[in-house]
Amino acid sequence: MRWFRMYSEFAYDPKVQSMDETSQRRFLIVLCLQCDGSLKQLTDSEIAVALRIGEDDLLKTKELFVKKGFIDDQWGVLHWDKRQYNSDTSTPRTRTWRERKNAQKSDGNKTSQERHKNSGVTSPDTDTDTDIKKERKIFSSDMDEMRLARFMFAHIKRNNPNAKEPRFESWAIQFDFMIRLDKRAVDDIKAVIDWSQKDDFWKANILSPDKLRKKFDQLWIKMTSKPATKTDDRKWEV
Repeated sequence: MRWFRMYSEFAYDPKVQSMDETSQRRFLIVLCLQCDGSLKQLTDSEIAVALRIGEDDLLKTKELFVKKGFIDDQWGVLHWDKRQYNSDTSTPRTRTWRERKNAQKSDGNKTSQERHKNSGVTSPDTDTDTDIKKERKIFSSDMDEMRLARFMFAHIKRNNPNAKEPRFESWAIQFDFMIRLDKRAVDDIKAVIDWSQKDDFWKANILSPDKLRKKFDQLWIKMTSKPATKTDDRKWEV
């Protein structure tokens, strides 16, 4: 049985909660169809059957979901790959677990110390932050993670015209961790970048997303305790 990640923000996302409960239910079914890979193979009539509605209601539902930015005009769920991960599929994890068990059985010469060390390995059927971090993501130029990377470097470049351009893909990974694992809002990250690169002390010390991530809480407290010019959340240019 296939499954997909359902995020808690569904309960308070304005785009979702501004819909009535019937439309929310229909959207959940669309996600289920996307998960099992059948959505793009179904005709509109078949999707209508899956949603338990007529074709007129289907047209209205599709227009609503497209307007909300949930799907494209071919019923493809937008940002699906960004929010679902390869490690969610149980088959590779089960295979890895079986291979490890077979390797342990075949190795009869392991010392008790080695056996004890192996016993502490986390079960491959359990999702951990390490599992998530191992996911290799591709960041396009219009994704928030890449935009944050370029936004930060633009500030650093303004302070130091000789600053060496970083590997933006590596920087984007750190911003992905901040958004996905640390649950930081994009606008909050932007605000901290902007503030830290204008502060006489921190602009010389926060020169990478990794350092920004480690010092984020400290920077946030200092930033919010001092009056500062509000950053335009819509603006990405320095």
